[in-house]
Order: sequence, then C-alpha cells, then structure tokens
Amino acid sequence: MKIQVRLNDKGLVQAVEKVEGLDWIEQAQQGGKPPVLPNAFLSLVNKYDKGKPVSSDTKVIPISGQQWHNLTQNEKEELLALVEFTGIRAEDYIRKFQAMLPKNPRGK
Repeated sequence: MKIQVRLNDKGLVQAVEKVEGLDWIEQAQQGGKPPVLPNAFLSLVNKYDKGKPVSSDTKVIPISGQQWHNLTQNEKEELLALVEFTGIRAEDYIRKFQAMLPKNPRGK
C-alpha cells in the first residue's frame, strides 16, 4: 500500500494516508528483487551497508525537522514506507520529529 503525505501551509504533516498502489519496497519485491535503500536515506538508518537489501530489522533513526524539510514529497513518502516496513507506525515516527521542532513563542 502506498503512503501519501499531506502537508499544511507550514510544511508540517497534516495527514498520512494509505492509498492504492505499491510503495517502492513492494515494487521491488513484486519484481523479484530485494528492496535496496535509496541513497537519500543512507544517513537515516543505523548500521546499513550500502547496496544490501533492507529488511524489517533495518533500524531507521529519528529524523530532524530540518532533514525532513530537505526531503522531496516523494522522498518523504518513501521514507514513511520504509518506516512502516520496519514495523513503526508512520504517524508515530512523524510525531517524534515534529515534537522536536521549535515552537513559535508568538503562536504564529
């Protein structure tokens, strides 16, 4: 199931939806290939050897708000597919990094 992310006007995650279609991991598996981590995510996993297949044992590290904002929309959705593949709910992963974002003292 493909993950779709809707952002609000401040770039924060408003909603995570599962939509019809295959994510990048499922596409690789359906094609008979093991899913290999995209280069954009190499710094976001713990103890991963480049080019090796990802598995449910792959450890995705918490992302910072700055790292999240530097990802493209497609990369955000692919990252959340990886997070879910490893057994973590996408919403929980998002909640962790959004909770670390600085709050505007003026409430704007």
